[in-house]
Amino acid sequence: EARVTGAMNMVCGGGSSSRGGVGEADSYWSFWEDGSRLLGEEGLVAFLRECTALEGKIAGRRVKIWGHSEDKIGHKGAFDEQVKDKYGLAKLCQGLRPDDWIADFGGNLGITAIHLKLRCPRCKLVTLEPSPWNYVILRLNLLQNHMASGGAVALQGGLATSFGEMAGSHYFGNAW
Repeated sequence: EARVTGAMNMVCGGGSSSRGGVGEADSYWSFWEDGSRLLGEEGLVAFLRECTALEGKIAGRRVKIWGHSEDKIGHKGAFDEQVKDKYGLAKLCQGLRPDDWIADFGGNLGITAIHLKLRCPRCKLVTLEPSPWNYVILRLNLLQNHMASGGAVALQGGLATSFGEMAGSHYFGNAW
């Protein structure tokens, strides 16, 4: 029950006066519109009720990462990899200049994107995620960790060698 209230309050802005300025409120509204367009309003609410959060430190900063409750292994596995900097992003970011762009294809829950923005706060970042469900969580995580207005952009779509539409299904149980 606590996770339902926490996720819904965070998205809807209820119960907290620390939301920031108009820009952040607009970002939450945009998140809600996108999520409702992709999943339907009732579907979005039902989906968010099934999400849980992990908290910890990445790049020395406290972060909160939401994921679907059925994907406990993948959610935690991806989070732990970033906490431990398994892919050497600290070293990678040392060579980047403040106005460089970072492209993250397959943004998933946004954990890598958040890690990159924490390491390279002045770089601009675009992350692309084809799954409507993961995209909703990706947007939620960028908002939750104050990345949405700081040069990080999430786009819902995929990358391919030809133009077209993708169809498929999403499996939450250990996608890792």
